[in-house]
Amino acid sequence: MTENDSKKILVTGGTGFVGSHLVHALIKRGYEVICLVREKSDTRCLKNLKLKLTLGDITKKDSLKEAVKNIDYVYHLAGITKSKNIKTYYIVNSLGTKNLIEACEEINPKLKKFLYMSSLAAAGPGLMGISVKEDDTCRPISDYGKSKLKGEELLEKYNQKIPITIVRPCAIYGPGDKDTLHFFKCVRKGIIPLLGGRKRYIKLCHVSDIINGCILAAESKYSSEKFFLAGDSIHTWEEIGEIMTKVFGKRGMQLLIPYPLLKFSASISEMFSGLFKTEPAFNRQKLLEMKQDWICDIKKAKELLGYAPIITLKNGINETASWYIKNRWL
Repeated sequence: MTENDSKKILVTGGTGFVGSHLVHALIKRGYEVICLVREKSDTRCLKNLKLKLTLGDITKKDSLKEAVKNIDYVYHLAGITKSKNIKTYYIVNSLGTKNLIEACEEINPKLKKFLYMSSLAAAGPGLMGISVKEDDTCRPISDYGKSKLKGEELLEKYNQKIPITIVRPCAIYGPGDKDTLHFFKCVRKGIIPLLGGRKRYIKLCHVSDIINGCILAAESKYSSEKFFLAGDSIHTWEEIGEIMTKVFGKRGMQLLIPYPLLKFSASISEMFSGLFKTEPAFNRQKLLEMKQDWICDIKKAKELLGYAPIITLKNGINETASWYIKNRWL
């Protein structure tokens, strides 16, 4: 942005792992940040920050109209990755996105950019070790991925009215991440848990590199475009585990877990989540995702946005592990 540009930004999902990092980065750059939060949202990660909180729920369109007034940029990160009810994925990730863009069209049609954080899951896994590209046919394999893709599709009809850019990040890790914490915990105990069978390939990206890519995409001249955001390197889970063991100064022992055992565990997890009405920590759809190669090509983001991930996996894991230990998560 230039100094003459307005810098009033609405962030949804600002209380989440990636969203909170985005909020910190935007404030550091001198932007005026407003976070959309629900009435019962845990806002501790935003404590003592110079920002404004506005109440609203993306599943309730009328609650969004006040939030989008006089906003220059919207970063839409709110969504869910786990749910015991399949319909909830579509209510939040798909319909919620539709509600927000419609509120912008009605109340703030001169919005400078609507940035939607989708996911590599919306495109689907790489097939036969080939990295997915933005113009490839999408083949999501989970309801999470399908709901994020539906969100993308619902935005298409507004592209001629409001500048919209979509980013599809790969698996994200970093300080505050709860999803990769379980893998860190195992490795710290000297165990590298692996799904049995062939090696599986993945691209990981440190949260700070993802945030930089999001800001580049939002502030770019490009609209009606999709960009993959990821690290430069492709890794196996074996390699990731070995890097972690070196960070912890331990010898790691690989533990191959048979697929049928994990499938049984996923079924049990789903059963208990249904009984106790909680979100399943692990389910069969997540297991299906674990079987795939999650790799994408970031050439387009590099060439058009100037995106350049700078955090190496070793440095990123070291920083993340230190944060976990300092905050007593490990």
